[in-house]
Amino acid sequence: GDRGDTGAASPLFGLVAAWDAGEESVAVVGYGDGGGADALHVEGAPDALAVDADWPAEPVTYAEYLRKRGHVAGGGD
Repeated sequence: GDRGDTGAASPLFGLVAAWDAGEESVAVVGYGDGGGADALHVEGAPDALAVDADWPAEPVTYAEYLRKRGHVAGGGD
């Protein structure tokens, strides 16, 4: 999709996309690193989705991403 790698939030982004498409009965499934999975069935939808999904993208390299997340320190790529 247009959000890139959303990691553990991917199933929830899918749920919101289903609601945005008018669905009211949605199966939500997420899995981890092979150690387990979760699945649930959601009936109904919120009256209105107050999520602003139009935020600007900021392209970054993987090294910049790691620095922004605090995984590594330092300068250039």
